[in-house]
Amino acid sequence: MSWRGTQGNPISCPACAHACRSDSSAAILEVLQGAASAAAADTGSSAKMACRAHFRLAHYADSLYRNIVEQKQSPEWHTAQAVIAYKRQQASPRPSA
Repeated sequence: MSWRGTQGNPISCPACAHACRSDSSAAILEVLQGAASAAAADTGSSAKMACRAHFRLAHYADSLYRNIVEQKQSPEWHTAQAVIAYKRQQASPRPSA
């Protein structure tokens, strides 16, 4: 796969992809959304580039969603939620008798 002609495009630039690994998922989504919108709005770019940009955006959003679903189904998540509920119950003010 050739990376020539990317000119700093975060959709296809490996250096940008490496830099995005340390950013928050919201920042990465914002960068990908901006690149996808720019590729779609640019009349000089090919439809293939705009399609690739939107595909990568959708693929990243899907992987985030799958990770969240997997995390919420884990035993650790359920244990943490039980601990949180117990702590809230302990912290809530009790009526005076």
